[in-house]
Amino acid sequence: MSELHATTPAAPFQAAKPFSGQAITAFILSLLWLGGIGSIVGLFLSISAMRETRDGRRAGQGLAVAALILSVLGLLSLGLMIVFIASAGNDLSNQFNDVNSQLGH
Repeated sequence: MSELHATTPAAPFQAAKPFSGQAITAFILSLLWLGGIGSIVGLFLSISAMRETRDGRRAGQGLAVAALILSVLGLLSLGLMIVFIASAGNDLSNQFNDVNSQLGH
């Protein structure tokens, strides 16, 4: 006895979605940081890339989200560095004032 097996037709070939260039650029810039400039530009590009990839015509939604997270972390670290440097500068200024007052100037 031979059994006939039902076969399903093969799915038609679908070309890969084009990847969002904005998502790639945002990720690279936010990863490089560039003294905070990369994080600022990466933040705006990642938001734009998330909008671009939302409808599904372009790939890269995950990369845009990763760029957004890295950009926010980069901006937070920039803020902490500014606070640290300002605090260190204030302490240094106070020490110079103490030395000047002890020397009688």
